[in-house]
Amino acid sequence: MSLSAPGQTFEENLTSNMQCGAAICSLCYYRAPQALLNEGDLEGQARYWKRYYNTPLGAGTEGKYIAEVGEKLRASDA
Repeated sequence: MSLSAPGQTFEENLTSNMQCGAAICSLCYYRAPQALLNEGDLEGQARYWKRYYNTPLGAGTEGKYIAEVGEKLRASDA
């Protein structure tokens, strides 16, 4: 079983193939030494995401995470 789309590079699969991206994301969080946080703790989840997924050297910020995820959560409640 392959999660990658035929004819796409690894980078293309990460950005356009939801199954591949979800699998890689799951592996990143699986390797994190701290357990995932509870639902509803958006600020804590932003810190966790920054530390274990985006990493301190990544371009993402906790503030941007909170804004983008918060917007998606509000849209899903509507």
